Amino acid sequence: MTDPKTSPGQFLMEASEAYDKRKLHQLELQKLKDENLRFSRELEKLRASIDKEKNGVIDRRRGDIEAEYEKQLRSLDNSIRELTEKRKKARDLGVKNRIKSETAELYSANEERARELKRTISDSKLPAYSRSRLYYALFMPRSPREFLVAILCFAVVFILLPLILMLAIPGEGPLESILIYVAVIIIFGGIYIKTLHRTRLRDPEGVQKGRELVSQLNENDKHIRRMKRSIKRDKDDRLYDLSSYDDELTKLADQKKQVEDKRTEALASFDAVTRNVLSDEINEKHKAELEKLSIDVSDRSGRIATMEKELSEEDMALSQYAQFIGSENMDHEKLQTMLNLIRSGEAATVGEAAEKIKKR
Repeated sequence: MTDPKTSPGQFLMEASEAYDKRKLHQLELQKLKDENLRFSRELEKLRASIDKEKNGVIDRRRGDIEAEYEKQLRSLDNSIRELTEKRKKARDLGVKNRIKSETAELYSANEERARELKRTISDSKLPAYSRSRLYYALFMPRSPREFLVAILCFAVVFILLPLILMLAIPGEGPLESILIYVAVIIIFGGIYIKTLHRTRLRDPEGVQKGRELVSQLNENDKHIRRMKRSIKRDKDDRLYDLSSYDDELTKLADQKKQVEDKRTEALASFDAVTRNVLSDEINEKHKAELEKLSIDVSDRSGRIATMEKELSEEDMALSQYAQFIGSENMDHEKLQTMLNLIRSGEAATVGEAAEKIKKR
């Protein structure tokens, strides 16, 4: 660096050249940074595009494998479902036939009891309704079920029916309500007593015999219901000859297990081997472009680091000039103005030139 006291003009010229050189290097550095940013973005975009391509290809190939096995599994599931439905129908038919077979004797006995009841009522010259089960539930109940039927019937006739009539007839008062209730009791009570006279009081032996026959019918029906429940709850299917269905279902279940195992094995192989092969193929396809961008970024990063180091050294050099010129005067225009002042003789020293610049 020239001595500013002995050669102020040369000193200012060197300072101006150093400043311009640093400014030019700054512009070059910024240009390198902009280029490096652009290449970095292109590199990042290319890597993202490669990753997207990899994921797309891998997902499609893996999906193809899964779809093929899912197709086989759906077909097997449909076969299992159809065969299971056929087995259920065959079992239901077997249960139905078993119920029919095991209850045939009781049904036959009931038919005989029903014919005997009809003959008994006919021989006793009793009304036809005397052989109905409802008649015996109302006039000669024995079982809890018959007592319940009788209670419900009486409740409907002597409680519910009067209430309905009271609500259906508008504007009735307490007297009308009482009259309605009394009328219902008289009418239906009279029917009940009249029926009693025509049956039990007329031929008690015939009615009693009918009672016994109806009790036998009820008892047989109870046995039939118990047998039906027992047969339906029986889980032993050996009586229904379903072995062919069970064997076929076992085969289908084994086939499904094999397909599931193969699917698991195929997907594991894909994840362990094929995925990497596909990824390598895509990497190889973009290798040249990826390497070029990587080199461009790396090269510019190195040059940027070098230039930043050089600029740091240039900043240190400029600071040597700035201590004589003043940091506020470290500008191309001001340095040229100061140099012109020295050359024209308007200023003899760097300090005088700086004072004149300051006054201007």
